[in-house]
Amino acid sequence: YVLMYLKNQLANYRSDNRDNRFENMEMFINDYVESLHSFFISLRNILFRVLKDEKYYKLFVVLGLSATLYPIIVKLEMLGKLEKELPSEKYKGYKLLDLVELIEVRVYKTRGTDPRADISWFTYQLDNKWTEKEIQDWLFWYNQRWMSKERFQTELKSDIYGNRALTSMYIDYCEHLENRSFTLDELKEIVSKAPTIEHVLSKTPKFTYKSVGFRSAEHFLEYEDTLGNLTVLEKHLNSAVQNKIPIDKVPYYDRSLFKMTKTLSSFVHTSQGFTRKEIENRGEEISNYFLRRWWC
Repeated sequence: YVLMYLKNQLANYRSDNRDNRFENMEMFINDYVESLHSFFISLRNILFRVLKDEKYYKLFVVLGLSATLYPIIVKLEMLGKLEKELPSEKYKGYKLLDLVELIEVRVYKTRGTDPRADISWFTYQLDNKWTEKEIQDWLFWYNQRWMSKERFQTELKSDIYGNRALTSMYIDYCEHLENRSFTLDELKEIVSKAPTIEHVLSKTPKFTYKSVGFRSAEHFLEYEDTLGNLTVLEKHLNSAVQNKIPIDKVPYYDRSLFKMTKTLSSFVHTSQGFTRKEIENRGEEISNYFLRRWWC
């Protein structure tokens, strides 16, 4: 796309019969090179932050920012606005960076779509004439267009196993349970353990459906991939638990780094089981937190 754009622009200058066409071509090339240089300087600054700042590490490494949103992140950095706080008193403490993360979680990961046209237009139009309020309002509009609060709520209560943000969302939930943010070293350790999504009641069950509160296999399928039946677990532990019943998973859950999984382990050990009622209660609690956390 970039090469075709440059080819067409330069071809237009070459076909221009005016005497100053080469001066105009030189001006275009200089402007383009300066803009490109500024872009990569800003990108470098952002990537350096990933090495030092927990928030950036979580966004780029743990969550995995979609390629479509890189240009808007860099453009906001170029304009010195990425770390600007939202101007509305209602959103005090949030930054424009937080809105981009929110869009990543809700639109690009939870909805699982990759809308590009509006983002490309916005990034192209964005310059110093835009106020923080105008940028904020446009990002709110974009999020609402592709993932309204009502739709997000519905998605959280539906089958969510394939959501590519879920591991990151569960790690965030663990921070909430511990009432603190993980340090950069802790986040790096978590990533090194290759966290995965684990089904508490296994997809290939070794239990009877009625014993855990389901009428049939079809009834269980309605709950199998929902928030309440899922947790985050290190890859090697997930491989070890396989299709065990929940009570037999307790020793493996106890070895996990993750608070939500350890808490689940204690519950299963105390109650000697895990049923449909627990899936419903647990799912409600987690989805309510996610609605507050990714709040727009």
